[in-house]
Amino acid sequence: MLFGMGIHLTSDEEAVLKDIVHPAYAVCGLTNDYFSFDREWSEREAMRKDSVAPEPMKNSVWLCMGWYSLSAEAAKEMVKRETIKYEDEFNAKRRAFEEANPAHSENIRKCLDGVAQMVVGNVAWSLQCPRYRPELRYDANAAVENLFLQSKTPKLGDVEAACASHESQRYAGHATTGEYGVVAAAPATKKQFRKSLDAIAGSMMSEAVSSKLLADVVTAPFEWCASLPSKNVRSSLIDAFTIWFPVSRSAKDRIQTIGHLLHNASLLLDDIGDGSHLRRGQPTAHKIFGVPETINSANFAILEAMEKVSELPAPSFTVCATEMRKLFIGQGHDLLWARQHKCPSEAEYFEMIDGKTGGLFHLLIGLLMCNSTTREAQSCAQIRVHKLLTSLGRLFQVRDDYQNLVCPAYASQKGFCEDLDEGKFSYPVVCALGQTEKDVSMLRNILANPREGGCLSDELKRLALKQLVSSRSLEKSRITIMRLHSEVEKTIGEVEDMLQTPNWILRLLVKKLAVEDIDSQL
Repeated sequence: MLFGMGIHLTSDEEAVLKDIVHPAYAVCGLTNDYFSFDREWSEREAMRKDSVAPEPMKNSVWLCMGWYSLSAEAAKEMVKRETIKYEDEFNAKRRAFEEANPAHSENIRKCLDGVAQMVVGNVAWSLQCPRYRPELRYDANAAVENLFLQSKTPKLGDVEAACASHESQRYAGHATTGEYGVVAAAPATKKQFRKSLDAIAGSMMSEAVSSKLLADVVTAPFEWCASLPSKNVRSSLIDAFTIWFPVSRSAKDRIQTIGHLLHNASLLLDDIGDGSHLRRGQPTAHKIFGVPETINSANFAILEAMEKVSELPAPSFTVCATEMRKLFIGQGHDLLWARQHKCPSEAEYFEMIDGKTGGLFHLLIGLLMCNSTTREAQSCAQIRVHKLLTSLGRLFQVRDDYQNLVCPAYASQKGFCEDLDEGKFSYPVVCALGQTEKDVSMLRNILANPREGGCLSDELKRLALKQLVSSRSLEKSRITIMRLHSEVEKTIGEVEDMLQTPNWILRLLVKKLAVEDIDSQL
């Protein structure tokens, strides 16, 4: 809040405000517990139905149920009463301070006003957000379908029908007994209960302090990479495939996080292996933090991802380990070919891409499928989905290789023809060097040229680009993109027919990968 309002408190001002705003922090924490309990309970019950042992809930409503053997509704009412008491306490302390200190600083006035609005805003948001009020959620697939077809907005009845399919299950007012995990050492008095609630507010500041070392030292390179602008293709892909393979919200959140961690960790390692200087128009992490720290940060992110995978049902770990192995093997061949100046065949190139690029696609959607509530649909469509993901991975990489050489906007993000700097065998280069009827010896010599400072000169890159044009390898790359795009669209249609469910989110995502989209950037 202070950052958003541009307020910088002195140490003296912080000391003055500490006791006044403490009850307001408790209000925010308890308000969140009150409104989120229904959702947390339904997710907990879903895990139990999936034979996954849920961890104890970190929610004051659940604690009250265990401490006082209350029903969920009675415990919520208790938390509500305590929340109101904390709010009254904050207002009373604020009034007393303002009456005793009419000339207090402008910073303190702004802070107290902001805290008061934060308390009210938190309640207003909780009453309207789709997470707690699923009936207010707009169906994403319908919205994208309208955009894709440029048709009119759905009628209210259509929206209501879509929302109904996402309705969250409620806890049905169960009382917490030993079966659900009664909290040990329940407080015997209301004073002890209030003290335990004070701890909830106090933890808001202690968590920030305890995590400072981790954020500053281990995750800094990762956070730098993750903070750079991104199209979030993998996140969008997960959103699209949940239309076919729905999962619980908690499972989807974990899979999204796994994708975020693994993707950015792979970018950190790729940039080091490729000797890249730019990532999305900014210096790469290893140029800022150094190679050792960046490798450590990437490895830590992979460890965090595997921890998230372990929270999913058992088949998830096997899926993740299998695809991660393919990913590293694919990346290893890409690096080896560049170091040895050995050009792969087109078949070898695609096999490498199926692991390096397609591996993460297969991993994330594989996690969705083995956690889906429609496993019978998954089994009948598994072969087609595998084909779809393989074609999508190939389309994504060939398109990226082509853009790297022809697109000015891409050059501003990664540098002019950066793939040539890395000495890697991108698809246009593989196509050119694989020809026998063309003399491409000049291109071979350029690619084998020693790189001063890790880069080829712009003059050599322009000459290499001229060779790629004359060998018609850029034209072949463009044709391949169109062919792969058609394959992907055709396979989407086949899966839609098998599952009897259109997927407009995925169709829109694939539409943006068409070669015409590259043309618009030239």
